[in-house]
Amino acid sequence: MKKLLNSSDPEKLSRVKLELSRLEEIFKEIDENKRDFVQRHIEQLAWYNVSIADLQANVDRCGTLVTYNNGGGQTGERVNPDIKTLMDYQKACNTIVRTLIQLVPVKVDGGRLAQFLLDLDDENT
Repeated sequence: MKKLLNSSDPEKLSRVKLELSRLEEIFKEIDENKRDFVQRHIEQLAWYNVSIADLQANVDRCGTLVTYNNGGGQTGERVNPDIKTLMDYQKACNTIVRTLIQLVPVKVDGGRLAQFLLDLDDENT
C-alpha cells in the first residue's frame, strides 16, 4: 500500500482505500500462504478500479474526441487519449482478476466471493 499512499490526491486516496476494503472483504477467505501475493494484487486492483472510474467520468465529460492545438497553427480533433489509458487499465484489471480467481477456492455457499465470481462470469459471457 506504500505506493498508494504516495498519491498527491487525498480524495482519490480515500476512494482507493474504500475500494481496497471492499476487495479485502471479498478475498478474506484466501489461504494464508497466498495472502501477501493476493494483497499486492488487490491493492493494485483497487487503484485501477478507482482510476478507471475517473477515466470513464472524464471521457463522459469531454467526449471521445478532443480538440488539439499544437501551438504551430495546427488544430483539429483527435481521439481522447484517456480512451487508450482506460482500455489499458481495463486489460490490467482483467489480468489481475484472472490471477486472483485462479488462487481462490470457490465455495458454493452464497458468500460474497462466490457472488463476485458469479457476477464476473456473467459480465464476461
